[in-house]
Amino acid sequence: MFLLATTVPFIVLPSWSRSTNRGNKYCEKAKRRFRLMADTSPSLIWMSGTDKLCTFINQRWLDFTGRTMEQELGDGWFSGVHPDDVRKCLDLYSAAFDGR
Repeated sequence: MFLLATTVPFIVLPSWSRSTNRGNKYCEKAKRRFRLMADTSPSLIWMSGTDKLCTFINQRWLDFTGRTMEQELGDGWFSGVHPDDVRKCLDLYSAAFDGR
Protein backbone atom coordinates (compact mmCIF):
# COMPACT_ATOMS: atom_id res chain seq x y z
CA MET A 1 0.00 0.00 0.00
CA PHE A 2 2.84 2.37 0.90
CA LEU A 3 4.57 1.74 -2.44
CA LEU A 4 1.32 2.31 -4.32
CA ALA A 5 0.69 5.61 -2.50
CA THR A 6 4.21 6.86 -3.21
CA THR A 7 4.33 5.84 -6.88
CA VAL A 8 0.91 7.12 -8.03
CA PRO A 9 2.05 10.79 -8.13
CA PHE A 10 4.96 9.81 -10.37
CA ILE A 11 2.56 8.09 -12.77
CA VAL A 12 -0.11 10.80 -12.78
CA LEU A 13 2.15 13.88 -12.88
CA PRO A 14 3.76 13.19 -16.27
CA SER A 15 0.34 12.56 -17.79
CA TRP A 16 -1.04 15.80 -16.33
CA SER A 17 2.03 17.69 -17.50
CA ARG A 18 1.59 16.42 -21.08
CA SER A 19 -2.09 17.46 -21.17
CA THR A 20 -1.21 20.89 -19.74
CA ASN A 21 1.49 21.25 -22.38
CA ARG A 22 -1.04 20.43 -25.12
CA GLY A 23 -3.42 23.01 -23.66
CA ASN A 24 -0.70 25.64 -23.65
CA LYS A 25 0.23 24.85 -27.25
CA TYR A 26 -3.43 25.12 -28.28
CA CYS A 27 -3.77 28.49 -26.52
CA GLU A 28 -0.64 29.80 -28.24
CA LYS A 29 -1.94 28.67 -31.63
CA ALA A 30 -5.30 30.31 -30.93
CA LYS A 31 -3.57 33.57 -29.94
CA ARG A 32 -1.51 33.54 -33.14
CA ARG A 33 -4.63 32.89 -35.25
CA PHE A 34 -6.51 35.70 -33.52
CA ARG A 35 -3.64 38.16 -33.98
CA LEU A 36 -3.34 37.23 -37.67
CA MET A 37 -7.08 37.73 -38.16
CA ALA A 38 -7.10 41.02 -36.23
CA ASP A 39 -3.98 42.40 -37.91
CA THR A 40 -5.27 41.68 -41.42
CA SER A 41 -8.71 43.16 -40.71
CA PRO A 42 -9.41 46.57 -42.29
CA SER A 43 -10.86 47.69 -38.92
CA LEU A 44 -9.24 49.30 -35.90
CA ILE A 45 -9.51 46.66 -33.16
CA TRP A 46 -8.69 46.80 -29.50
CA MET A 47 -9.76 44.94 -26.38
CA SER A 48 -9.80 45.77 -22.71
CA GLY A 49 -9.84 43.83 -19.48
CA THR A 50 -12.40 44.06 -16.70
CA ASP A 51 -10.34 46.92 -15.25
CA LYS A 52 -11.19 49.00 -18.38
CA LEU A 53 -7.51 49.09 -19.40
CA CYS A 54 -6.54 48.21 -22.96
CA THR A 55 -5.00 44.74 -23.31
CA PHE A 56 -4.79 44.32 -27.10
CA ILE A 57 -4.46 46.55 -30.15
CA ASN A 58 -4.25 45.37 -33.74
CA GLN A 59 -1.59 46.46 -36.21
CA ARG A 60 -4.06 48.56 -38.21
CA TRP A 61 -4.66 50.71 -35.09
CA LEU A 62 -0.92 51.13 -34.56
CA ASP A 63 -0.42 52.07 -38.22
CA PHE A 64 -3.27 54.58 -37.99
CA THR A 65 -1.99 56.26 -34.81
CA GLY A 66 1.73 55.93 -35.54
CA ARG A 67 2.28 54.81 -31.96
CA THR A 68 3.76 51.64 -30.46
CA MET A 69 1.91 48.87 -28.68
CA GLU A 70 3.52 49.90 -25.39
CA GLN A 71 2.28 53.49 -25.80
CA GLU A 72 -1.30 52.39 -26.49
CA LEU A 73 -1.80 49.65 -23.90
CA GLY A 74 -3.35 50.35 -20.51
CA ASP A 75 -4.84 53.82 -20.63
CA GLY A 76 -2.34 55.10 -23.20
CA TRP A 77 -4.93 54.97 -25.99
CA PHE A 78 -6.71 58.08 -24.77
CA SER A 79 -3.62 60.25 -25.22
CA GLY A 80 -4.68 60.31 -28.89
CA VAL A 81 -7.98 61.96 -27.96
CA HIS A 82 -8.11 65.75 -28.33
CA PRO A 83 -7.62 67.40 -24.90
CA ASP A 84 -11.02 69.13 -25.13
CA ASP A 85 -12.70 65.74 -25.66
CA VAL A 86 -10.87 63.56 -23.11
CA ARG A 87 -13.34 63.95 -20.23
CA LYS A 88 -16.42 63.31 -22.40
CA CYS A 89 -14.70 60.39 -24.17
CA LEU A 90 -13.73 58.74 -20.88
CA ASP A 91 -17.22 59.28 -19.43
CA LEU A 92 -18.84 57.72 -22.51
CA TYR A 93 -16.36 54.84 -22.49
CA SER A 94 -16.93 54.13 -18.80
CA ALA A 95 -20.72 54.30 -19.17
CA ALA A 96 -20.68 51.97 -22.20
CA PHE A 97 -18.26 49.60 -20.48
CA ASP A 98 -20.30 49.48 -17.26
CA GLY A 99 -23.49 48.94 -19.25
CA ARG A 100 -21.79 46.27 -21.35
